[in-house]
Amino acid sequence: VDAYYNYYLLQSKIKRKVLDNVDSLETNLVAERFWNSAQGWQRSAYVRALYESYNPIFIDPELNSNAQSKFFLLPGINITRLRTDGMLMPLWADKQWFNSEVASKSLASDLDIIRFQGRTAWIRAIEQQHRFLLRLDAGLVWSNEQGANGNSLSVSDLPPSLRFLAGGDNSLRGYDYQSIGSSAD
Repeated sequence: VDAYYNYYLLQSKIKRKVLDNVDSLETNLVAERFWNSAQGWQRSAYVRALYESYNPIFIDPELNSNAQSKFFLLPGINITRLRTDGMLMPLWADKQWFNSEVASKSLASDLDIIRFQGRTAWIRAIEQQHRFLLRLDAGLVWSNEQGANGNSLSVSDLPPSLRFLAGGDNSLRGYDYQSIGSSAD
């Protein structure tokens, strides 16, 4: 078996993030298997263990006692392709990336969720100095669970690392990094 086309990855990560009005500590452990095809597609299957503790930050210290923690065992798949003309400043290129992961209480997770993400980008040039870039990111989290308030699951019931946020120089310009999205309110 050629190591370029088939390989394994074991990865761990601890990340603390204070963003907008949420302080979170995320711990990940991932075991992943990759398959690269001669046609340029890279596929992988993985299992990710995620433990995240997070706390909304309020101006009034009396309200800062809403600390939560969640554990997820997330099996998932990735499919990626990158094509380019090989130049340092390409005249054409495109990239596609798709990800899906599932968490279930029957697999020791705190919530039942299905999470999809997709990203695509195209570069096309008209002459050497004129390039067009088109980029699209999309994501979806679905659950049939009831949230903490007894209604359907809301974004605030998810840990911050599983939410979708926008803002920043590679997203919506003019907005702070990841400032658009859910809040702790």
